[in-house]
Amino acid sequence: MREFLLTYYDNWLIVILYIVLLTIIAIKKFSKNDNKHRIFCAENLFLIFYYIFIAVGPIILIFIGDDRYREKYNYNLFFIFGVSLILFLIGADIIVGKRKINKKNKEKVITEIDWRNIIRNAKIVLFISYAFAIIYLFKNLSYILQDMENNRVSAMTGNGIIIYFAYAMIPATCILYYCHINNNKIKNIWLYIIIDIILLMMFGFRSRVMEIVVLCIMIRDNYKKIKMKTLVKIGTSLILLVALLQVLRTILSSDGMNILNSISNTMNVSSLNLTYIFNAFPEKINYQYGYSYIINFLQLLPEYSLDMTMWLKEILNVEFNGGGLTPTIIGEFYLNFGFIGVMIGMVLTGVICKLVDNTYQNTKQPILYLIFIFYFARSVPAGFANFIIIMLWFMIVSLGILKIKLKNGKDDNVENNN
Repeated sequence: MREFLLTYYDNWLIVILYIVLLTIIAIKKFSKNDNKHRIFCAENLFLIFYYIFIAVGPIILIFIGDDRYREKYNYNLFFIFGVSLILFLIGADIIVGKRKINKKNKEKVITEIDWRNIIRNAKIVLFISYAFAIIYLFKNLSYILQDMENNRVSAMTGNGIIIYFAYAMIPATCILYYCHINNNKIKNIWLYIIIDIILLMMFGFRSRVMEIVVLCIMIRDNYKKIKMKTLVKIGTSLILLVALLQVLRTILSSDGMNILNSISNTMNVSSLNLTYIFNAFPEKINYQYGYSYIINFLQLLPEYSLDMTMWLKEILNVEFNGGGLTPTIIGEFYLNFGFIGVMIGMVLTGVICKLVDNTYQNTKQPILYLIFIFYFARSVPAGFANFIIIMLWFMIVSLGILKIKLKNGKDDNVENNN
């Protein structure tokens, strides 16, 4: 009985200390959103994803969930989450710190941009991506709709190039939106966004739908800061939208799920997946020493079909409907290099975030910066391996749209485009 009481109270002490830590950091980092305290910078965006997908969910479920969840939960994860968060902040705020950024005259910079050429390039890429999306859906839509939760994954086999070209609609539309809010009124901009969302939903991957929505919000905030209250409302709406998309996807599959179950699953999945990883490595499976980071590149070869998450799901022998097992950034560091890898990896992640902020935050064309920091933050729930290729691809597409000159015209500095 005494041993049970010690365990019980030790668990709650860990939870309370953990909540205090999260609260202090949140007040420090997220109390304002202005030119001096930006929400959408590499460091803070990483923290937002960390809170949503790793840190906060288990706390909510412990307080409002049933007794079985509280009894089965591995409370050691709170210690790992807290230490990892502190190490990230040490890398960002202590090792690197913030330097003074020379503020540029944004109005002067904007007039130096060849808006017409950028808009032309973006529309060309957008319509090409639509063509590839239609080809993919023509080949696979009837199969996907038979069981969207499972068939959406298997439908990707052998269609990698088509899918990546179809996904180019995301950076193309985001750049068009960037041009639109910079006084280059583009007809049908909202129609383009709606078409993107519909096509991406038909692919069966809700994350791609959220990516274009969040990137547009980030672009809008970069142009003119959004009030913190508004951002909170938007964030809450997006969480509910993610849950709704999950429900719609499971309706089109063999499983059923309501919105509350979907939100609960999102809150708990990181802890559950980490438990699988900690139980398997290195006792049952050897550390991978970086192999997981090249799996998605190998997938581009004809003989490889599994991405990193499906590979992990297979070697862990875990069965569930749908896609692969997302390791989280912590799990990815651990399955490759153990706890030493987690410690060094989280510090280096903080260093990279702060260096990127210090160097590129006030760039005259923020699209590349925003794409990088968004997909860097997306690594929190899924690991770096899942977003290296898509991030590089989107940055290459964006560079092409922004830099390629299709003709030697004298139409620079265009103010409006219809």
